[in-house]
Amino acid sequence: MSLDFAVYARAEERIPVSEIREAMRARGAALSWTPRSPSGVERLPGELRPEGEGGESDWMDLSVSALDDLARDALVSSYGLSGPHRAAVEAATLEYSVALPMSFDPRLERYVGHLLDVLAEKTQGVILDMQQNRFFDRTEYRTRREAALRADER
Repeated sequence: MSLDFAVYARAEERIPVSEIREAMRARGAALSWTPRSPSGVERLPGELRPEGEGGESDWMDLSVSALDDLARDALVSSYGLSGPHRAAVEAATLEYSVALPMSFDPRLERYVGHLLDVLAEKTQGVILDMQQNRFFDRTEYRTRREAALRADER
């Protein structure tokens, strides 16, 4: 069992892992990367871990897949989307999936918050929190997660 999130991206180009890690480092939430593909370190899927802290279960699985019309229609109807969230999902071309083990250390929640925010920012995407069964645009998400996102500001 896992905690699952998704970012539905309007940007058609996949974000290089190095760019995601650089943005996370700039926020004080540095991550290490272990690809699952033997073809190179820049390819998704893979596993992100906080650098220098956390235990064996403190990882985030990150993958990306293309969205087709059927998947977009299913999201719109399943979640009853309307307005800006519907428009964002209908315009989405990629789905970034983030999964964490249920045993993920809550002290490291800021990494998840920053990762979702970075993905949404760089892809002009919307965030789906599957635990809450709810979509957020980036502003809504940042407002809701303000404490976790500010945890590293000095």
